[in-house]
Amino acid sequence: MAKEALRIFGEWDDHSLQDAATELSTQEGIGFIAIPAGDELSEWLKQKKDDTCQRWAILYATGDKPDSTQLLQNRSTAIEQSALFRHLQLPIAEPNEGWVVWLKRQLNDWLFPDAWSSETADLQQVGSLVAIDPKDATTHFMVGNSTQLTQLLDQLDTIKRRFRLQIGGAVGERRKKVHEALKYLLDKNCKTEESKLYAEIAKALNSESKATINRTFAQVQPEGLPKVLVMGPSGAGKSFVTHYLRRRTSAKPRESLYRPYSRVVIPDYLGAEERLEYDLFGYRSGSYTGGRDEGDMGLLLNHIGGVIFMDEIGEASPALQAKLLAFMDDYQVKPRGWYGEGIFCPVLLVAATNKPIDEWAINDESTEVNDKPRFRHDLFQRFDTVIRLPGLNDRRDDLPPIIDALLQLDSVNPNQAVNAITTGAVSYLQQVDYQQGNFRQLRRLLMQGCQRAIQRQQAVILKQDIEHSSPSKA
Repeated sequence: MAKEALRIFGEWDDHSLQDAATELSTQEGIGFIAIPAGDELSEWLKQKKDDTCQRWAILYATGDKPDSTQLLQNRSTAIEQSALFRHLQLPIAEPNEGWVVWLKRQLNDWLFPDAWSSETADLQQVGSLVAIDPKDATTHFMVGNSTQLTQLLDQLDTIKRRFRLQIGGAVGERRKKVHEALKYLLDKNCKTEESKLYAEIAKALNSESKATINRTFAQVQPEGLPKVLVMGPSGAGKSFVTHYLRRRTSAKPRESLYRPYSRVVIPDYLGAEERLEYDLFGYRSGSYTGGRDEGDMGLLLNHIGGVIFMDEIGEASPALQAKLLAFMDDYQVKPRGWYGEGIFCPVLLVAATNKPIDEWAINDESTEVNDKPRFRHDLFQRFDTVIRLPGLNDRRDDLPPIIDALLQLDSVNPNQAVNAITTGAVSYLQQVDYQQGNFRQLRRLLMQGCQRAIQRQQAVILKQDIEHSSPSKA
């Protein structure tokens, strides 16, 4: 029995439609199932004899009244299959253009493209330009040889060196000592009678526990800790910069490659500055309603010697800016309900924004003047390193290796089903305007290109796969 015969079954009342389906099945390797709209797809799939076909068009018979509940169930059934399915409700009568043309229009993205033979003559194989570790979030960001990238990486290495010299070694063990001491101090209930509370705190501050906290990071100088501000367009890789900075330079076997890290999304705390105080600085037991009975060290103390990423700092309210400014002065943390001296908490502080806060920053403590956004001048000046991140429009020469690296990620190229992209598609991507999305935009274009290639049962991304997804060129 011919292969195409195995791919055509169901209830065919229209012989011209069946002939059209047979023709397309022979040419394109697509399977067709014609069923009444109210029938269960699962019952028809039991008749499917060709398990090698990976694309099936379900044709709901002409003239049948659609059953939306059954259609929904059929879609659910199709999703559970390894093959791809397309559900088509047939018109009442044969279109004037004929069934072959109509089916081709409905299944256009599944058809073997006419441009295939000419365009695939020159391919960029996945993995041919750069080798990356798919588990490392920074590797695809830092590929390329452009001057902008080289200067950026040199700047980041200087920051890492400064922080490493300040924070020293065995940070994990030293952090553990601090946490053990703090657990005792934070667990004392603040609802104790006030005179007893002060006496208790005074005793605690002079105890071996507090001495341990102070001594553990005594060599670190607050003014020597890098304070980093990353500025750049949306999607340019600000989070990648932070992950690169937290990558350790000398991790031992079985140790994590990364320093402890926490991302604080500033807009999440607008109108809830008190919650930010609890989350960042922690609190003692009983210091506020709803707090944990044992107290909480907060993100800063939990990540001593690590990296705190203040994302979208340009959205910070006046109250949030004031809290951050106070911490950056001396790196002292006072959990809520803490009446003694602050606790020294050295971290690598990284803030990021796509807003022009350098233009907003004025010598004024307010953040709004004439309804225009403002950023505290004194807070902006606290950042001793400002990184101006280039967008992909400024890294066009880096795009071929960046594309190669992204296609090695399963999140972009599932199961590495695509093994090449045509140079025509790469050239097209080098002309796209990435101002609004940068890495996110490029990632989306490549994901959709992979999907279209897979739907055609091909392992190569063509230019037309990208063109369907791209809104504009530069």
